[in-house]
Amino acid sequence: MRFKYLIFLILISYFGKSQNNLFNSTADWSISSYNVNMTCITNDIYNSYFNGDTIINSNQYYKLYKSGNKYSQSGCPSIFNYYYTDLNLHILTRYFNKKIYFIDLNASNPTEKIFLDYNLNIGDTIKNVGFTTTPFNNFSFVVSSIDSFLLNTSYFKIFNFFDQYQGQHFLVEKFGSSFGFIEPFVHFEMESHLNCYVSSGITRFVSPKNTDANCSLITGLNNLDENNLISVSPNPTNGLLNISYPHQQKEPINVYVKDILGKEMSMTQIFQNQNTININNLNSGIYFIEFKTLNGIVIKKIIKE
Repeated sequence: MRFKYLIFLILISYFGKSQNNLFNSTADWSISSYNVNMTCITNDIYNSYFNGDTIINSNQYYKLYKSGNKYSQSGCPSIFNYYYTDLNLHILTRYFNKKIYFIDLNASNPTEKIFLDYNLNIGDTIKNVGFTTTPFNNFSFVVSSIDSFLLNTSYFKIFNFFDQYQGQHFLVEKFGSSFGFIEPFVHFEMESHLNCYVSSGITRFVSPKNTDANCSLITGLNNLDENNLISVSPNPTNGLLNISYPHQQKEPINVYVKDILGKEMSMTQIFQNQNTININNLNSGIYFIEFKTLNGIVIKKIIKE
């Protein structure tokens, strides 16, 4: 009898956890940002991702981390050029009932707050926008239009709105916003933008604002080095891609061409330092070249004209 009761408690605990956090634990957001400090301008290309979870008040939260590359664009000393990996942001987050909840453990009184509420219609004011920085914390935004996109068998809404400078932005239901995942909506001398959203190693959503040449997953220093070594050209391309990978490799590298939703279009192998891939048979649009190396996965964004 005691054994059956123990199994019952385990099942109840598992059911409760699975019902109050609908994020994918393998989620990864690629984000670019810049920061202006007097005459020093720095760029930051990083990934936000989950690493472990915790239970608070019967709610399951994922722990948020980031890895990336900070470098000086102009006017900065060399100390602003460095890689970092597995940086704990001390932020816990969950998604439930079309809301993103977060707990900032750095706060003097860490309590759960709503970062984004996706229960919106055209004309509604976007409320409870967390991490809106001073002096802009009283800004509110109004939904101007709503689009949608299909992911697997589910439709997700995209809410469009304008900022205080009439710049157009969006919220992506469940996945964040045009600014990233948990990033400020209004900035002072800094700005961030979402490049893409990836889960289970598959690109699920690419931001229309993505101006970067790639949408790389940065999961460690080795992966960062690999990303800098691998090049794909020309980009955009009419069909022929030149792949350069200067590492001496004992085993062939699998190279996958995937569409914007992560569907595999072709696979080939690199045996030498330079190779050519022909994608003439693909329609015009955005694609991703995925390299599976011994040090991890590197993904490059390309445009087929």
